[in-house]
Amino acid sequence: MTEAYLRQDSKTLVQYTAEPLVRRAGGPDALAAKIQAEFESNRKENIRLISYTFIKPDRIHYVQGTLFALIERKSRWQMASQSMDLRYNVLAVSTDSGTSWRFAEASAISEDVFRSLFGFFDKQLFSEFYEYTSERTNRKK
Repeated sequence: MTEAYLRQDSKTLVQYTAEPLVRRAGGPDALAAKIQAEFESNRKENIRLISYTFIKPDRIHYVQGTLFALIERKSRWQMASQSMDLRYNVLAVSTDSGTSWRFAEASAISEDVFRSLFGFFDKQLFSEFYEYTSERTNRKK
């Protein structure tokens, strides 16, 4: 997925996007166009991705036949005159017992959006959307 982002390959990124988000965006072509427009906007503003780091999730949730994991993602971006570090959780979703995973940015998902995307709401899983794995594991030490 990171390589696809660095290549600005919107069609491959769509393949890694959680299916409910693809449907909500209007289908694969519509989502690819939206991602491509984001790449073009970044180019115009001279914003480029320098690096990604993922922190291995410390737990997997099994809810109503679906696997969910929160993966902390850190990224460094170069802008015209400065760099910027970002950190947020990515929601990993598997509907085939973990054989394949698709992803969504967790910070963009409210309780109502989660319910509309997946048809249910899990309070325990949602409570971890804004808690980072690195912070949780550091507290355990």
